[in-house]
Amino acid sequence: MIGYDTETSKKLAWARFVATLVGAILATLCFFISINVLFLMIMSLIFTVLNGLFRATKVGSMPLFYTATILILFSISSPIDGPLLAAQRILYNVIGITIGLLLVLYPFPALAKRFKQRLDAAQTKV
Repeated sequence: MIGYDTETSKKLAWARFVATLVGAILATLCFFISINVLFLMIMSLIFTVLNGLFRATKVGSMPLFYTATILILFSISSPIDGPLLAAQRILYNVIGITIGLLLVLYPFPALAKRFKQRLDAAQTKV
């Protein structure tokens, strides 16, 4: 049986939160360097390759390069509005990851503990 580990889940949630912010910063930096579509495509390609190279590592399991790639590609249709679109998407990502982080930190540990107690009680009855 696979159990819920509160500490590991908290660490992963915080790592994803930080990686999302750093990935968003990387994407935003690309837009501040240049709004040239070719430059942005090359940077998204570089971030995609880095994501693939680090896939089997701890860095690769976080959405660092993935976030940067997605933010650039979603915003590339209008490079002039790129920083604004990237900022909006950063805000959406941060809100979503914050909600996920709050769920992992607060209700999930209590729910997992109650579920484990009920499961243990059911197994002792059998």
